Amino acid sequence: MNRGNIFTKVAILIVFLLIPVLVLYFYSNHVSNNVASTEIKRLNREQLSFFVNQVEMNMDNLAMNTMTLGRIQSIKDFKTVHLVKDPMDYIQIKDAAIKTIEQQNISNNWKNEIVVYSPNSKELISTTASSFNIENLYESEKNRWNHHTVIINGKEQHYFSWYSVEPWSKSSKIREVNLVIGISFSESILQERLDQFKNTGRNDPFFYNLKDPPITSRTANNEMVRAVISELQKDIPLNENNEKIVKIYNKNYMISYVYSNRLGSYLVDYAPFDTLMAPIKSSRNLFYFSVGLLLITGIFAAFILYRHVHVPINQLIHGVNSIRLGDYSVRIPNLPKNEFAYLIKSYNEMAQQIQILIEKVYEEEVRSKEAILKQLQSQINPHFLYNSLFFIKNMSKLGNQKALNEMVHNLAEYYRYTTRVDKHLVTLNDEINLIENYLNIYTLRMDRISFNISIPEDMKEEKILRLIIQPIVENAIVHGLEPKVGKGNINITGKIVSEKNIIVIEDDGVGMDPFELNDLKGKVSSPINTRNNYGIWNVHQRLLLYFGTGSGIELFVPESGGFRVVLSWNRVKQ
Repeated sequence: MNRGNIFTKVAILIVFLLIPVLVLYFYSNHVSNNVASTEIKRLNREQLSFFVNQVEMNMDNLAMNTMTLGRIQSIKDFKTVHLVKDPMDYIQIKDAAIKTIEQQNISNNWKNEIVVYSPNSKELISTTASSFNIENLYESEKNRWNHHTVIINGKEQHYFSWYSVEPWSKSSKIREVNLVIGISFSESILQERLDQFKNTGRNDPFFYNLKDPPITSRTANNEMVRAVISELQKDIPLNENNEKIVKIYNKNYMISYVYSNRLGSYLVDYAPFDTLMAPIKSSRNLFYFSVGLLLITGIFAAFILYRHVHVPINQLIHGVNSIRLGDYSVRIPNLPKNEFAYLIKSYNEMAQQIQILIEKVYEEEVRSKEAILKQLQSQINPHFLYNSLFFIKNMSKLGNQKALNEMVHNLAEYYRYTTRVDKHLVTLNDEINLIENYLNIYTLRMDRISFNISIPEDMKEEKILRLIIQPIVENAIVHGLEPKVGKGNINITGKIVSEKNIIVIEDDGVGMDPFELNDLKGKVSSPINTRNNYGIWNVHQRLLLYFGTGSGIELFVPESGGFRVVLSWNRVKQ
């Protein structure tokens, strides 16, 4: 089990549990945003339409006044005033018409100006006559609202005017009719209405058309108005009513507009979209905070589970793996204050018992190996002793005192060394001294045998098993040099390669054929059994048993003849 596996899984599970909630919320929030946006647009459009309808209704009332005036007798009399001969009658008719239009002006909700013009008499009466002139009458269209500019006291002023004629006809022109009745109002009336409309909570409404400058409230943000108009001009031709979301100065604004047929303009309003959607945004942020708090709480709960469940389990798994790998000394030091305390305590007791048992078994195995080593060593000594005693007997009969003395001396040194069983591990120098005594004994017996030993000084203090080289040398003499006709030689060399000691024993004897060599190699590497009681097998098993894998002997037949044995063993670290 990987570290943190339970914690990771629980954290992932919490996230996966939150995913459907988040998906459902995102969907519902998307639907809510669409519904809220649609509803805001609808309400905004209805309010704009209501305001436009109010303005148009007042304009229609003003237009109806012109038709009403045409039915009043004083106005009818005014159209024929040019036919009156008596000056007093002329003045009375004109005064009566003036009083009529003044009374009509007072009855209207909007401040307006009324004009009555008789083309036949070229007579014109009005409430103020400031916004009318004959040229405007001739240039304007009848029965519809006209927007025109008038210079009053050196300043431009803008008016909306309506003209009706008598007799009424679609094709009749102003110069051809008997009477023209006009009514007008200033743009300031619309500005006042925009101010009132703005005070109800609208952001900054204004009237806009493609020809004339926009009509804004008196407190309008002209910079924003220009920016909104710039966005509207991208969609020309405009629909009668619509809404759009645009980015102005890095903020989202909702622009709404409704077309007015009477004014020939669009009533436009804009508002920060984020402000309109603020309640939904606040709800969304609250949800995100709740989800984040839930996620943190869940992860904290997962950490508690990890701390009190996964960590003890992981410690137990680590301990079991250590035992599986052979390390029985591992103990779990910290006992948790929960149900795992009993398991960990039981594990520590079990590991301690296993360690004690393994140590006992290992001790028994070591003692068994030592017994096997002593048994192998005992198989080597008798064979050499028998040959040496026969040599002494023969030298005694022949009376060769010098050879006898040398034989006895070398044999005594040899057995003094081999009979010491207090330690089985010696230096290579001690083992080489033994080999010199051994070969001296053989050269006394067979003068045709010679030897050469070359061991580096730094290698002589390396540790080696007792009587590990002697069986190989004995085998070279008995099976290689003794059957050979003529002189024979044995070379013993040593070297250290990396972490291994290597001794090469080579003779120039009769050697052996490849088939015999392969058979011998197979026997040397065979497992222990009582039938393999020859010296080479003993040496190989002793090296392998004590120094471990990689130690042992290798057998070769050189191309020049003879036989070569290579002993190698791992260096013993001090």
